Order: sequence, then structure tokens, then C-alpha cells
Amino acid sequence: MSRSNWPTESRHKRGYGAEWDKVRKLVLERDERLCQCRHCKAEGRTTIATEVDHIVSRATARSLGWSKTRTEHPNNLQAINTHCHARKTQEEQAKTVKPKRHIGLDGFPIAEGGGE
Repeated sequence: MSRSNWPTESRHKRGYGAEWDKVRKLVLERDERLCQCRHCKAEGRTTIATEVDHIVSRATARSLGWSKTRTEHPNNLQAINTHCHARKTQEEQAKTVKPKRHIGLDGFPIAEGGGE
């Protein structure tokens, strides 16, 4: 992401102030700090979550006429890890999602699915 794509407003102006910090903490504790994204659940992965994500994004909620209370309600929030959060955001923005490449000790890419 280039610097020009970064938000120019403070996190508080974007709605991530003290109230968000309280809700964020509550959601992380509720989800036991484990990623709740559909990919991790479908693949049976257990990964540590450090972020909180809107299940229905703020933009989509706004277009659906949701109130701020509904959008920011813990029922619309999930704990998520950084990689999955970026992936979900790309999917929501209809960008092409390239799978993360894993490199083996021999310096060659490891085939999807563990490949033997």
C-alpha cells in the first residue's frame, strides 16, 4: 500500500476512539483472542487474533442503512489476525487475493496442501 492510500484523518475522527478501545477489548476477550474468520474456521486453523474486524464492513453497513449502533455492536465484530484481516479487506474491495507463498528450508516454494 502506498503512503497516499493511508487515511489522512486520525483514528478518533474515523471512529476508533476510547469507546472502540473498550469494545475491541471485549470482543478479543469474548473470542479468546483466536481468529474467527471464515477461512481459519473452514480450514480448522487456530491462529492468534490481535485485531477486531467488522463482519459486515462499515461501508456495506452504511449502504444497507444500518445505524452506527448496529454497525459497531459486538455481534457484528470478530477477533481476527493481521493476515486474515488484510485478506478479508481485499476480498471486500474486490481485489485479487494472491495466496501467501511459503518457502521451504531448501529455498523452494512449498506446494499448496503440503504437497508430496
